[in-house]
Amino acid sequence: MVRPKSTHNSLGNIATHKRWSTVEDALFIKLCIEGSLKEEVYLPAYLACWLCMFVLPSKDVNSIRPSTFKMVSIMASGRQVSLAIPVLASIYESLNTIATSSRPASTSPSFPVHFVYAWLASYFNTHYLVWQGFCGPKMTRFSGEGGAKY
Repeated sequence: MVRPKSTHNSLGNIATHKRWSTVEDALFIKLCIEGSLKEEVYLPAYLACWLCMFVLPSKDVNSIRPSTFKMVSIMASGRQVSLAIPVLASIYESLNTIATSSRPASTSPSFPVHFVYAWLASYFNTHYLVWQGFCGPKMTRFSGEGGAKY
């Protein structure tokens, strides 16, 4: 078997934002956000999208839920927060929906399945490891193209 090609940022470097594109500028103008506030608004907006799409997805995948704004404001201020309990609750609720359904194939729960894949890979050796030059999130050890063994 071939080892997976790394598809993540192994050094953890985040490039600085150079310039706003015309599309990004147009959005700020449409939302009446002053130019001096662009940087301050961008991080919370990004975090809200990240939380709603990847960490705590819902059935309405193309929406940002106002219920995430409190957590986003805490995260944007630089405070560390634990998302483990809400993520686990989301996973358990969705798996319970599937397990208790009379027709599991017809259910469409929305949950962060990538965390389940990382757990399977960690405990049941289902994926190849991707080399990491730094000590980061454990689930990135199993990321990459073609990482599944089976």
